[in-house]
Amino acid sequence: MLVVPHHDTFHEHPNALGSNCALTVREKYKECVRAFGPGATVATVELAKTTRPILGMTPSAYHVSLMNTALKNRLIVQVRAESASGASASEDAAAYIARQQALDAQSRLLRRIHDLGAIDFDTSFKPVAGKLQMFEVNGWLAAHARTVTVLRIWMEVHDQDAFKTAWSEIFRLVATLTGRPLRFKQLHRGGTIRGLNADMEAAPLLAFGDAVWETMTDDRRTKVGDARSTLHYVLRICAVHYNRGIDASCSHLPDTVGSEATSEPPLFTRSRLRNVVRFTSQQQLDELEADIMASRDKALQAWWEHKNKHKWLLPGLIHCLSKIPLDDWHLIPANTNLGEGQHRWNNLHTGVAMLLIESMQKYEQLDRAVALELEQGDTTGMLRNTHNNPVDRYTSQASRHIAATAKEQRARFLDQNVRSPSQRLRRISKLPKLT
Repeated sequence: MLVVPHHDTFHEHPNALGSNCALTVREKYKECVRAFGPGATVATVELAKTTRPILGMTPSAYHVSLMNTALKNRLIVQVRAESASGASASEDAAAYIARQQALDAQSRLLRRIHDLGAIDFDTSFKPVAGKLQMFEVNGWLAAHARTVTVLRIWMEVHDQDAFKTAWSEIFRLVATLTGRPLRFKQLHRGGTIRGLNADMEAAPLLAFGDAVWETMTDDRRTKVGDARSTLHYVLRICAVHYNRGIDASCSHLPDTVGSEATSEPPLFTRSRLRNVVRFTSQQQLDELEADIMASRDKALQAWWEHKNKHKWLLPGLIHCLSKIPLDDWHLIPANTNLGEGQHRWNNLHTGVAMLLIESMQKYEQLDRAVALELEQGDTTGMLRNTHNNPVDRYTSQASRHIAATAKEQRARFLDQNVRSPSQRLRRISKLPKLT
């Protein structure tokens, strides 16, 4: 078909048949969003059990206009605005806090913090839209063979002073709401928590040292020395984050000794730097430092200066420098996989990019459900996952590690087979040509 427009006459391109969304259809969809509650998204409303009784089918099948994702997003935003217009955000937050304060000690997930062997804390960036981020305190609850989030803080400022306030409030609230102070095995008399799992972010760790120092007795302070030295008694740093830092800062180094390694002594590889966590003596560390300082590699020296600058960092990676007893050291995980996995689990059950009050409501529902499951487990002895004990987890972890190592070896073998002929060809091409 050939269309010849007449430029002297205004014309419009007609919309696709049935694509106009009538007011009644819009209201029906808004009703579905309200029925779902806080955290509604296009995908969740589409498949929600609450949608079927209202429409009898999915929204996309109910009316052709509701196949438009942008339209449905606008309608969801309108419903959120309606719910927020009744009261200010501060009033809603105050109501949430009041409900939390009304809970008795047995109903709070916070009381489970005393049952954790180690505390894993980290900041999650996805749950709340905007500048607010969520500081989560997680841990492995051995009696129930599962990870739990015992506490979360909505924060906007993430410097050392803000984290100092947060940690001081955590110590105060745990003592007030559970009736028992938060105690660490090596820092407090009668403490049961072995230590902390964390990445290498300095602000929350230094703030923890300042806050826990205020809870220690004089004799313990004399033994430890100062607030920053408290980290030597509790901290185990994630080896995964440490290795990522090596790959980022020293990417110019070969991964292992191979054909691409230079013959100039001393020979540095990323594998050698990763092996630092397995050092068993100060002498090994001194030898590595001497080799690094003798090298001409400015990037490598900068990497090492960063480790020396933060005096708590290497003791959190190497047991021979730490003050944590060996038995406790091995019982504290060597990575923060537990906390990272809990971030994802929380996001799956609540959503991401939520408004502040919406996130509070969703997490309130989630915490209530988790607390009920734990209470039922205490009463019946039933586990949520019967194949999630330490033996099962370490078996799976070992299997994944073996498979990854075998894959890496195959890739390296193939890489060497491809590189060797290429290098020979380059050498041949540099030979003087015969005339």
